[in-house]
Amino acid sequence: MAKIARVNFQKVVDVLEVLQSYWGGVRYIRSVLVQKGEGVAQLSLVGEGEDLSVPDRVSEWIANASSKQNGDSE
Repeated sequence: MAKIARVNFQKVVDVLEVLQSYWGGVRYIRSVLVQKGEGVAQLSLVGEGEDLSVPDRVSEWIANASSKQNGDSE
């Protein structure tokens, strides 16, 4: 199951990379998806070398929303 999930995850990331050339907004979606997949606690909405990151309140909201969606208890 985990192997299939990894393959599907990579397919989604690859599709978003292709879509990025048509719609620049996908860059942020892809970036956050990859970071979540890597287990990054403090998500960044910009690429490497750029120093902007998600404010703590937004990051907490994303984490809480993700936990609720996954059925985790707080």
